[in-house]
Amino acid sequence: MSVTHIAGVAMIILNERRELLLLLREQRPDITFPGHWTLPGGHIRAHETAEHAAYREMREETGLSVRLSPWIVYRRYDDDQTLVHQSLYYGTARHDTPVRLGEETDYAWVPFDRLNRYRIGFGFLLPVLRFFRERPDLA
Repeated sequence: MSVTHIAGVAMIILNERRELLLLLREQRPDITFPGHWTLPGGHIRAHETAEHAAYREMREETGLSVRLSPWIVYRRYDDDQTLVHQSLYYGTARHDTPVRLGEETDYAWVPFDRLNRYRIGFGFLLPVLRFFRERPDLA
């Protein structure tokens, strides 16, 4: 069995109320994690740095202009044959800043203590919980 390697970015965006921005994916059978909540993010294109991809995806998926900082890089499997090299960035935005959705269907600013009420895709819940634990100054 061969494994496909993909490079991706995702962003942990918090507001001044210490709420996390989540996006709701479409309910389509041809995408991974349909109907799940997720962090803004996506694939890194050929000849694109992770940082450039993070800013591009942030603009495309939310319309937000947020200063991003790198946090961690880790590996995760989307399925048995797809290994994602995931770069996580973080930033802040005001809760009343308009979010202009791209391909997602909805968004929510979610308090830390309510994250367990959301079906979060791509295994992002664990790194988000780690972020809240390791970065209490921001979270």
